[in-house]
This record gives sequence, structure tokens and C-alpha cells, in this order.
Amino acid sequence: MGVANDFINAKLYLVGEIRDLVSLLTLAESRRFYRQLSLPILCMPTGIEPHGKASGRPAPGKGDIMRHLMKMTVLVAGFLMLMPAIGSAQPAAVFLELDELLREGIPGNCSTWHELFPAHCTPHHQTEYEDNGDGILSACDYIYLDGERYHVEWVGPTYYLDCDIISEPMGDSNPNDPICEEWIEVWPNHGMVRHVIGWEDNGDGVVSPCDIIYFSDGLICHIADIGTNIRVNPDGSAAGESTWSKIKGMFSDLF
Repeated sequence: MGVANDFINAKLYLVGEIRDLVSLLTLAESRRFYRQLSLPILCMPTGIEPHGKASGRPAPGKGDIMRHLMKMTVLVAGFLMLMPAIGSAQPAAVFLELDELLREGIPGNCSTWHELFPAHCTPHHQTEYEDNGDGILSACDYIYLDGERYHVEWVGPTYYLDCDIISEPMGDSNPNDPICEEWIEVWPNHGMVRHVIGWEDNGDGVVSPCDIIYFSDGLICHIADIGTNIRVNPDGSAAGESTWSKIKGMFSDLF
């Protein structure tokens, strides 16, 4: 389970503890108030009887209230454990390019991928591949790089532009007409999005080297080269016991 889910579960549990504590305090205060007034039973709220007894529920004592306060203290400590990791624990997409342009099928084991982002130019060795059943490199496949399993989120072209930019389509790409596509800059200014407003074909009818791309911000670039790009996330199936599970274990030990 991811840290974000741990955080949500801890928050929901804390809300439940606060609700129970407020209920106990309200019930205890109501009984104390009505005992001081010595009002007859007909004037008391539903479920409260004279002399501090409640129908169907024992009178809350200091031990009950302290137990809830201790649980809340443990939960707050859990929040402090989780919050520094909320940002860093989220799996960041890794942008990779195959060293050789893949025309069809699946890249063979021992293929070399180089990382475009975040560790630009870092090489990775493909040790294994799990296809989703369609027989081609596509989303929902699994790829093992340097022995680590990754989930393929997106597959598409990498465009090397002569304006010293590496870019790729944000979603599905149309090799026959890129106009109106949104291209995200992978390097050097990762995350910058540009809108394609014009395309000057080199005559082959598809997006290929020597084409000219016009962007909405006024940038005009030639396509110098095209590669095969994938976006992957580390697979979390082998994750260990979550922080939230450890926090819940503390409750069973303490209470």
C-alpha cells in the first residue's frame, strides 16, 4: 500500500477517534449537568437516566477518555511519520528511450534503454519482459530493467528537435498529422507543454526527420531524429508492510 493511502487511512481512523471522544465527553458532560440540576427523568435527553446511568451504555470514566486520547496521540505521531514521505514516496514516472528504433513487436532481452528523465542519459539493461497479450510494446506491459520490475504507462515517439529539445506527445500521437497535439518537453526543461499549430512535411506523409514543427509559443523546430519512448513507474507489487499497518499494530500492542 502506498504512503498516500496510508495517510488517508490514518486520517479516517483519527476522525473516528475524535468522533468517539467527543461522544464520550458530551455524554459525560450531559450526565454531570443533569445531575447538578436534579431534573426528573422526563426532562433528560434520550438514553440518559438519573444518577449518571445510561440505558444500554456504561457511564464513561476517565479511563475511557484517556484511552482515546492516547490513541489520538499515537495517530498524530503516525502523521508525523507519514507526512515527510508523502511527496517523495509517490512513484515518479521514468522516461526511457530504446537505443534502437523499434518498428514492431517487443524489444528483446538484453536491449539497452537510456533514461531521459529524471536521470538523463543513465543506461539501463533489459533483463525480462512481460507482455499484456497484444504482442507489441504497449501500455500495461511490464519491463525488467537491471533486475527491477516496472509498469509501462505509455508508449510513443521521442522527438529530437534541432532547437536542443527532446519532446514527446502527452497522449496518443498521430503519425500522419501532429497538428493540435500537446507535446511535453522531456529535456532540458522537463514538464513544459507546447501546442503544435503547424506541420511542414518532408514529403513522405508521416512525421519523420526533416519535418518542421510550429508551436503556439512561436518556436519553430526541425525534427532531427525520432526514437521509441516509454514512461514507466516502479512496480509496487513487492512492497513491504505499510507504515499504516505498523501504526495499527501499535494499537493492538498498547490497547
